Amino acid sequence: MNFLISLRAEFLKIKRTSLIYFTLLAASLVPLIMALDNLDGTPSENLTKTDPFWAFYSEGWMYIAFLILPMFIVLTSTLLLQIEHRNNTWKQVLASPQQFLTILVAKFIVLQVFMILMLVAHNVLMMVIAVPIDYLNPDFKILSNINKLDQVLLVNARTYFAALGISGLQFWLALRFRNFIPSLGIGLVLCIMSPMLVFELNIEYILDKFPFALSILVNIPRFKEMSVGMQFLSVGYMVTFMVIAFAEFNWKKVKS
Repeated sequence: MNFLISLRAEFLKIKRTSLIYFTLLAASLVPLIMALDNLDGTPSENLTKTDPFWAFYSEGWMYIAFLILPMFIVLTSTLLLQIEHRNNTWKQVLASPQQFLTILVAKFIVLQVFMILMLVAHNVLMMVIAVPIDYLNPDFKILSNINKLDQVLLVNARTYFAALGISGLQFWLALRFRNFIPSLGIGLVLCIMSPMLVFELNIEYILDKFPFALSILVNIPRFKEMSVGMQFLSVGYMVTFMVIAFAEFNWKKVKS
């Protein structure tokens, strides 16, 4: 019961922020790009392929896995923890009749809910934008080729689990630093580094162990056999960083 109360309290705090609007904005960025790219009378060459729907969806998902989702996690983690840091309410929160672990897990679950909400909203908007594209370009028959919804779910699940390591790391950084600049700066630098490591340096013995690269790699065909292992590694990173966050914050409480 205490956990449900803590979780409800965390969601109530969100009402005072613009996090919901930010989530919808992040979810709409890729559909907007796809609309601009395909509704100008010269559709993307990918839509001329044998499976136009999957080509359309995969083209959009590339932006999500490579950049939007990692950056969304970085920014959302920072915004969530800044609610307490900015308002200087950690003392009041810790003085409440709740265990710190309960508070920590409740905050982390809120982060996961917003990650899933962003992915769901992205998928819905991609389907919505496919309608006018199909209407203006009937030869491509995007909607009549929607026969891979199971693969859509698989891609979403695979990317989500591969991004859990990022969420654990960024949650810890946002909790550790009272000022939002260090956690935000580190996260954005790592977001930028990941595509460089994947496409420029191509250092495979580092890539499959780098948290920010995992959500990218699981969507690249040549890493298909390693996909499940990388998802488990990401979950391991998440657990490790959450344990560190709990231990470090607990130590600071005792020290103070």
